[in-house]
Amino acid sequence: MTPYTVLCNELKMLYVAITRPKNRLIIYDDKKDKMEGRKAFQYYWGELGLCELVSKKILEENIEKGDQSKDIASFKALITQTNAQEWKKQGIRMFKNKYYEQAMKCFDKSGDKDLKMRAEAYHSAEKAASDVSDINAKRMYMREGLYPYSTYSKAQRKGFFKDLKREE
Repeated sequence: MTPYTVLCNELKMLYVAITRPKNRLIIYDDKKDKMEGRKAFQYYWGELGLCELVSKKILEENIEKGDQSKDIASFKALITQTNAQEWKKQGIRMFKNKYYEQAMKCFDKSGDKDLKMRAEAYHSAEKAASDVSDINAKRMYMREGLYPYSTYSKAQRKGFFKDLKREE
């Protein structure tokens, strides 16, 4: 993939992420060194009254004050470091719901190599099963499409192609 293609895909995903929420969109970014790139967005959205900048410092101050609002509760998870046990727990949840690829990532972050390998195996098996069913479906459609064609005589079949060439 070219850098241009990657950028286009990323912008499409950003567009979808920004336009789908009904009430609130939270964009979390803890990379201080990349702040220059997002200043334009912050300024533009801030001028329109669409953006509120919440820093880790502001969150910690509100938590210390005892603020139990829904906003603070939802942001609190962003500043809390997750440990290996939490990643493993989330991986198990993902695995049970058959989100094997996400489970692999969680188990990788938890450091549990055995569960990661199990999730990889299930992911590969699921992918292979879908590929096989896809091939079988394509064969079925091909047979269904060829059957009517095969019932015609050779002369009639040649006529089909002549008609197609004329329509082009």
